[in-house]
Order: sequence, then structure tokens, then C-alpha cells
Amino acid sequence: MKQMTRTFYILLLFLISSVSYGQKYVSGTITRDTHWVGDIYVNGDVIVPKGVILSIESGSRILFKPKTDVLHSGVDKERAEIVVRGILLARGNSARSPITFTSEAANAQMNDWYGIIIKNLYDKSVLQNCVVEFSYKGITCYGSTPQIQDCELRFNYNSGISCEVRANPEIKRSVIMGNGFAGINCELASSPIITECVITQNNYGVIILSRSQPDLGHFPVKENTSKGENRIFNNFDFNVYNHSINNIYAQNNLWNTSDPDEIRFTLYDNLKNPSTLHTGRFIFSRFI
Repeated sequence: MKQMTRTFYILLLFLISSVSYGQKYVSGTITRDTHWVGDIYVNGDVIVPKGVILSIESGSRILFKPKTDVLHSGVDKERAEIVVRGILLARGNSARSPITFTSEAANAQMNDWYGIIIKNLYDKSVLQNCVVEFSYKGITCYGSTPQIQDCELRFNYNSGISCEVRANPEIKRSVIMGNGFAGINCELASSPIITECVITQNNYGVIILSRSQPDLGHFPVKENTSKGENRIFNNFDFNVYNHSINNIYAQNNLWNTSDPDEIRFTLYDNLKNPSTLHTGRFIFSRFI
């Protein structure tokens, strides 16, 4: 019996060692169109150069080694990131079979990896039915126009989505919650179109800086504008914070109250602080 037990533990140790030894990580530049399927382990920056497509199968998991970048490159030399100068096509079939970008740690934490950075202005990347979690910035749209729809951006240290340098992404039907600084960060003249999203339990729901002008809803709806129908509520500092020079349209949304004064209390603009002469106002009526 003792011999059988000893043999069992030796066999178990061999299997564990084989799995650990056989673990394959990816990093570096993808040189041709590539399709990822299943569990993909990442321990350094992955670069998708111009002219190259990275597509990901529904149900796949992209697992980042925490606080590791073997290439010591990119924005964060201590954390891995995916940098898209070509095209990223991450289309999950449904919420039951999402594509998940996350930490490989059993006890994952915010800031375990850096995030996804999309830098292609002309070719549209698509993230659909994706979960992005435990990064520094979930998705950075840097001068780019990706489609982000039916996604969940959660538990990211800085922001769920950061729109930077004239970025103009379409963000639809997504849940953006539990992010450390902001659900959606808009800076450097960015203008995302945000429709039918749930934005809650972030420090700021949407923060607007430096000439940015997100479209959170128009009534009546105009061509190439948001129809609203966002649920923006229970963010800890402000639901929406406007520190840009522009007026912000946020009509036809649900704020978990129908009292205009209560809605106004959760918004920051030059009516909240008249001394900030160079900031715009919110146009939020009509509301749901």
C-alpha cells in the first residue's frame, strides 16, 4: 500500500512538472496574420504591426503573467501589453462565450498587466463580447476608432477605456464598472460615441479633459450621434466630470433618478463650480 501511495505521488509530481515545464508564453512582434484559439499565455509585449491582423476565437482566454514584461519595452516596462498598429478582431459569439483578457494569477489584482493599446487611425479593430479585467488601462484608444460593443471592462486600475489624442471609438452595450479612476477617460480632443452602456461603481463614470467631447446621447437622435440609453449611476465622485471647454450632450439616459436636481448633483461642470470659466456645461434633459 505504501509503495502504491509513493508511486502515485511520484506520478502526480511528474504530471505537475510536465504541465509547468510545457507552459508556453508568447511575446514580441507578430509578423503575419495570426489566429489565437484557447488559452494564450503572455509574458511580454505583443505587437501587431501595420498590415497584420490578430484574430481571436470566441471563448479564448488571453492570460497575462502578473507584473512581467520579459521584453522590458512599451509604455510599461514591467507589465505586458498588446499594442495594435494593425487590426485586432476579437469577436466573442455571446456573453456565454466571451473572449477574456485577464491576469493568469489565481488571486488576480488590478494592475497585473498593462492593457490593450490600439493605435491604428484608419483600420477599425473590433472587440465584441470581450471581458477586459485586472489591467492598468483596459483598452486605450490612441488616435483610433475601434468598435467596442457588448463588452465588460472591470477592475482595471486606471480606467476601463481611455480615449486619447483625437480617438473616436464607438462604445455600445458595454458594462464598465469597478475601475479605479474612471470608467471612460476622454482626453486630448477625443470624441467617443457612447450608447446603451452601463457605467457604474467607478471613481468617475466618465471624465472629460482637454478639449474632448464625448457623445453620451442626443435627443432627437441625429445621424452619426449617440441615441443615449446609457445607465450612468452610483459612481463614487461624479457620474460625469467635465473639465473640457466643450458643452457635453448627455440626453436620453437613465441616472437612477428622475429628479433634475439630483442628476445635476452627480455632474461636474461650470455650473457646479462657476470659477472654472473655461469648462463647458452638460445638456442632459431629456432623461429617462
